[in-house]
Amino acid sequence: MKRNARWMKLVAPVLTVGILVAIYMNIDRGLFLQYFTHLHPGYFTLALLLFVPQILVTSLRWKIMTSRLCPMGLGQSIQQVMASKALNALVPSKMGELSKAYFLRVSSGSSLNLTVPAVVFEKILDMGGLCTVLMVGCLVAPERSEALWLGAAIAGGSLAVVALLLFLPLKGLGGKVMSWSTRLTWLEQLLSGWDTLLAGWQSEGGSLLRILGLSVLLWVLHFLQIYLFFPSLNHPVPLVPALALIPLSILVGLLPVTIGGMGTRDTALILLFAPYADSALMAGVGLLCSMRYWVDTLLGVPFFYRYTGRTSQFDAGKPGDFSSEQ
Repeated sequence: MKRNARWMKLVAPVLTVGILVAIYMNIDRGLFLQYFTHLHPGYFTLALLLFVPQILVTSLRWKIMTSRLCPMGLGQSIQQVMASKALNALVPSKMGELSKAYFLRVSSGSSLNLTVPAVVFEKILDMGGLCTVLMVGCLVAPERSEALWLGAAIAGGSLAVVALLLFLPLKGLGGKVMSWSTRLTWLEQLLSGWDTLLAGWQSEGGSLLRILGLSVLLWVLHFLQIYLFFPSLNHPVPLVPALALIPLSILVGLLPVTIGGMGTRDTALILLFAPYADSALMAGVGLLCSMRYWVDTLLGVPFFYRYTGRTSQFDAGKPGDFSSEQ
């Protein structure tokens, strides 16, 4: 079992390296380097500056989402958000950010039965924000390829699921889940936690709308940053098709098979943008997208160490398992 677990941990890094090697072996590497030697400093600086509003919007949303569990200022919310990014280097698809449930528990002493649902719901809202931008892009796209039709279908389905999670009586659904099997206790607790969080947001007039609006705004900012990578490499592309193709590429990168979507996202960018740019340029855009991921991760390291140094504040006997806390 231990040997199998070690092999599973190697899958994401091996796939990431393998896909990237295949990409760089099949592009014009001279042209690739030329794009970077002529990098436009103005556009690239503007793209980097967008990290600031991205962090602020994410932190403000987290502050609003957790106001009932742990009232905190924007500064503390920023610290939790940044600390959660540090583990993204170790797990695929940015799942390291789930550590925020633990950091919230450290700060508030709340049960993991509430902090875990808060983080999972945040990831679901991220998917909803991304799919909203993707759906808008698909609707305004001048031509719809099979990939865009598939993207629109995924976006529509994802938005429908998010809507159901926002408006269905989740606590009652959790009770039905428990009647199916006692092994689904974790799912019943997750749904019950969501129900508690939603009730709190709905009782605070406008909180839910602000959370949803910030989720969409966050992905608009992500889109703008990646879109600016094209003029940064001195090859702008039309806005309208990019509005669909960039979110679709990000969606492919969210598949939990490589570290931070590297490789899968790059491949999607090369294939989807083939009518607008050569593969060397798109490999460059993919590299800059990976740079976004590593900047986030590295900035989170000092915040991560600050929070992990506070574990001694807990009683040794306090339950830490999501399935066991009541």
